[in-house]
Amino acid sequence: MKDKELQRVNFEQAQRLKAAGFEWECDYYYSYDEDYPEIHDEFPQRGNELFNYSHYQATHSAPTVALALKWMRDEKRLYFDIQHSAEIEKFSYYNFTLFEEFWTTSNDYKTYEVAESALLDELLTILEKRVNE
Repeated sequence: MKDKELQRVNFEQAQRLKAAGFEWECDYYYSYDEDYPEIHDEFPQRGNELFNYSHYQATHSAPTVALALKWMRDEKRLYFDIQHSAEIEKFSYYNFTLFEEFWTTSNDYKTYEVAESALLDELLTILEKRVNE
């Protein structure tokens, strides 16, 4: 990943987002092969435009982690915060979506991007639990 580029979701996160109903348009997707997932930036029939790749059975949209977290806020009403601790030079996230049931303070992460990705995993777990209840 380039220094000035936002981090994309990994293949597992892309699968989980699709199962959770992520349908926002984005410019990258993963092919379906779990053994050798590949990220692509162009769908043969679409060219380089934004598209909802989750509509296709053999692909998973690959948004940036930041876009996936925005989707969590806007569509699923899950709320959180990522904070930096200058004392220990680490990042932590706080999930205060379900005050009565769920208040999480994460472990300390070395970078903001790692904290974002871990937070996305936790939020996906919350959505999966909601579906199974």
